[in-house]
This record gives sequence, structure tokens and C-alpha cells, in this order.
Amino acid sequence: MDQMNFKIATTYLDVNKAVVLSDDKLLACERFIELSNWIYEIEQLYQVFAFNVRHLVSEYQINRSSKVITNKNTGEKVYSIEINSVTSNIITSGACVHNIMEPFINRIYKENIIKSEKIKKLVHKQYDEDFRYRFILRLRDYIQHRDLPICVEDGKCYLDLNQICFNRTGFRLNAKINNESKYLIERMHDEKNNVARLEYYNTLLTFVYNVSKLYYTYYKEINDEVYNTQLNFNKVKYNTPGIIQTAEDGVEYYIFKTNNREGNPIRAFSTEQSLKKLYNGYKKVANIDFNAIKKIYLNEEETNKDYLLKLIREMNSNNLIIY
Repeated sequence: MDQMNFKIATTYLDVNKAVVLSDDKLLACERFIELSNWIYEIEQLYQVFAFNVRHLVSEYQINRSSKVITNKNTGEKVYSIEINSVTSNIITSGACVHNIMEPFINRIYKENIIKSEKIKKLVHKQYDEDFRYRFILRLRDYIQHRDLPICVEDGKCYLDLNQICFNRTGFRLNAKINNESKYLIERMHDEKNNVARLEYYNTLLTFVYNVSKLYYTYYKEINDEVYNTQLNFNKVKYNTPGIIQTAEDGVEYYIFKTNNREGNPIRAFSTEQSLKKLYNGYKKVANIDFNAIKKIYLNEEETNKDYLLKLIREMNSNNLIIY
């Protein structure tokens, strides 16, 4: 994955004039670089996810009954392979966004346990409160190790809980998901004498909503850390003579020595790079995406009368989830 362009030495600068920083100044600079890289990398993962969602929406029409046709004005039916392909890309890239959050929190907030636990609780809360989100996140393992998850029947797409959770190969998502699925399957058979299926449209919409919400929440929560990191770096750059050099191409760089004894100890990056500017730009996109998806999601939650969805709500609200 690409990282921010924090260059390691360069022929365009006089490395012999790189300033030596005190420990506290060096820490502020390294923090600036580390947080910038984390934000940039997480944004890249989210953009992969967003690209996959846009691809699905641009290529296919999906109605509330989960009937899927191509978006080419031909009315062509959609085959299992293609819908599994685009859906698997959404699931895998969305899971990457979810899974990177805990390593980020552990690294950035390793000295701030209270803040670390607060953000982790928000991440875990989303996971714990929505069965469909949990189910789709775990479905990535099923895709990688077992089979294609989406069934297509008469043009409608769905996920068969029996097939996914209790297949004859012995593959299991995890005990919690399997117990929840068993509860739903039994209720469906007992009260409706029907096959327990997760309806494609609302299940995928729930997943997209939760990933975008997680990304949006992450930006809200790290605001103070970004502000303080930028402030501390600004103190260094304004109070350190010689930290800025102008390269042969006219571009100005911050250049200083690090404590790296194994590789090149010189660190240099353009003075145009601003953590706060980077953060504000990405946060704006996260806000726009989340509010657009939230509007669709809340409307569907209000109007959807699907029986299985009612069971899921009942299971969550009554704490019937089995661990």
C-alpha cells in the first residue's frame, strides 16, 4: 500500500545540514509522520471499499425484493458468478476497514488507555448490536475458505443461513454467529415453515451503512489527536532554525536526523504537507458518504416489513444473542 511521501534522504537536499533535534522535538515530528501515514492508509482502504460499492450501484439495479438486473437498459438477468464477484469485493474491502481500526487504536493511543477504550467500545458496539453486520464480516472467512455466499433464484439474491452456517464440510463462521443463525432458522421453520434466508438488499445495505458509520466515527474521535499532533509539530518547525531547506526544484522541505541506526537516519518531506488539511479533506468525504447512506438505510429500516428482519430486531433487542 502507498504511504505518504515522507522521503528518506534525497539528492536534492544537503543532508549534511539536516538539523539534529532534541528528543521531544523528534518525538513530535515522528508522531506527525506516523499519524499522517495511518490516516492516509485507512483512507485508501476505505476508498477501495467505496469504489466496490459504486461499481455495484453503477452496474446493477437492486430492488427491495432483492431482484437484481443489469444497469444497461437491457433487463438482463444477473448470474450467480457476477453477483458473487462484486459482492465479495465489497465484503472483503469493508472487512479491511473494520479490521484496521483496532491496530490503529492500539498504536496511536497506546499511552492513552481511556481514549483507546472509548473508541474500542464504539467499534465493538456496532459489531455487537447488529447481527447482519457481524454475519457479513464473518462471511469473508466463508468466501476465502469454503464457497460463494450469494444464491440466485428467479432473479432474486439471498444468503441461505443453513447452507452457510451448517454446511457438511464442517466449516463454521464462529460459535456466536452459528448460535444466532440457529435461533433464526428455528424460528423461521416453526412460525413460517420457510427457509431461513438473509435477504440480499437490506443485508448488504446494513453492511455498507455500518462500514461508512465506522469510518465517519473514526474521524470524529481522532479530531483532538490530529489537532494536538499538528500543533506540536508547528511548534517544532517555527522554533527550529535550519529545519527547512529549499531543493534544486524550488520545493521547500523539512529535513532532520532521526535515531534510526540501521537505515538512513535522514527524514525529509515537503512543507506543503499538512496533517490537519489532510484530515479535514478526508473527514469531509466521510461525512458526505455517511449521511447519504444513512438516509437510505433509515428509510429502509422504517419501511421494511420482512419477517426475518423482525426476528433479527427481536433477537438483538431482547438480548437473545448467544455467546
